[in-house]
Amino acid sequence: MSEKRSPWKEPMVWLLIGLPTTAVIASLVTAWIASNGADPLVNEPHHKVGLGMQAGQAPDQTPK
Repeated sequence: MSEKRSPWKEPMVWLLIGLPTTAVIASLVTAWIASNGADPLVNEPHHKVGLGMQAGQAPDQTPK
């Protein structure tokens, strides 16, 4: 007969605990990065600039 091992010495237990824990920690870090490093809103007419670039015109570089 085999002797009983502690559940904490089994590698499968650590996989069942570790993988979901890693996913939760990664999602929290991602949410923190997204909330602290938000990009500023675009205030210029980016659609008109893009259409002008497609037509071969240089974008207007005048500061506003």
